[in-house]
Amino acid sequence: MVPLSEELYRKWQPIKASRILLGALVQAKEQDMQESILNRLKDYWHCRRFLNLHYDLQKILEEEQNSYSSYKYGQSYFYQSCKPCHITGLRSTEARIASMGLQSLVKGARVLDIGCNVGFLDLELAPFAQSIAAFDINLYCIKIAQRVADQLNIKNVHFICTTFEDFHEEQLYDVVLSFANHHTYDQNTTQSLEEYFLKISTYLRPGGGMLFESHAPTYETPEQLSRTLKVISKFFDIKKQSVLKKGNKGDKGRTFCVCVKK
Repeated sequence: MVPLSEELYRKWQPIKASRILLGALVQAKEQDMQESILNRLKDYWHCRRFLNLHYDLQKILEEEQNSYSSYKYGQSYFYQSCKPCHITGLRSTEARIASMGLQSLVKGARVLDIGCNVGFLDLELAPFAQSIAAFDINLYCIKIAQRVADQLNIKNVHFICTTFEDFHEEQLYDVVLSFANHHTYDQNTTQSLEEYFLKISTYLRPGGGMLFESHAPTYETPEQLSRTLKVISKFFDIKKQSVLKKGNKGDKGRTFCVCVKK
């Protein structure tokens, strides 16, 4: 964790902060960590209007670093971006929404997002959806999501800390987002593919849709993806399938499917 103190955020000392971050950048060995530090450095120089927000989020990140032992997708910063709050993520929320055409696909819908991470994608989609229920196993991601929702005064997104295995609700949804959560890099998913996609189908109204995003090709080979799509076809009709070509290195090459419950 980059040690950005309370003093740096509250007193706005960008030169001092930059030195701390550049020192951390020199020590970082993994590319994602280097990118995360550069994102943080860029954001720090642009976040003056949101210093209190960034201070609060920094404290949550520090809490996560000290208390959460599982894999951290944001590499001690953020996995998703939130442009209105000057937050850069390893993956651009705006680019993802545009490349998948999500605004029109969730328009007026009751949406369930499985494994929402910090929820910035849901907050960006909030003006278009009727309502969004989003959950993640990481309590600190949910704390961040709720703090940013409060900052942006977004009321129609409900964040929950749970796993899909433990998720239980009576209502049905129009759309379920399954974005690279059918199995996970952190290995916190215990369901089989059949159990996972069957459970999604039970939470969809008749004729409801699942929006599916694969993992990046680095983590899901063509053979693995083919097996995943075969399981999906047991419960859904795949109406549209495409390979994403926009966004950053973490976005390009993923397969996106629009599926309708059988």
